[in-house]
Amino acid sequence: MRNFDGIKLLILAGLILGAIAVLYPLVVVLQASFTTVDGEFTLSNYQQAWQQGKFLLAFANSTIVALSVTGFQIITSALAGYALARLEFPGRQTISGNGMTCLNPWCSPLAQNYEPYSLL
Repeated sequence: MRNFDGIKLLILAGLILGAIAVLYPLVVVLQASFTTVDGEFTLSNYQQAWQQGKFLLAFANSTIVALSVTGFQIITSALAGYALARLEFPGRQTISGNGMTCLNPWCSPLAQNYEPYSLL
């Protein structure tokens, strides 16, 4: 068994208390969604929400939007990638160098780390 010192024990206690503070309200809401006012277990709340909330229509609309946006993004990215890789035009180096990191901000730190090594 591992030996825990005081700081690790305090960190563990804090993490456990934080997890309880986050999960307790979720458990209470989930339990309330499965019970009636009398405290009986029921699924009628979900049946009513499914019928009156039109979840199937909302899911279909979300799926159509997600698939069309993803398809459009793939097509336009492929066309832009081809143009940047094969065609010569003014400003190409600027766009494919630092300019592309502005389009994908989550890649910015990666590109900034790559550039100095690419010059070696």
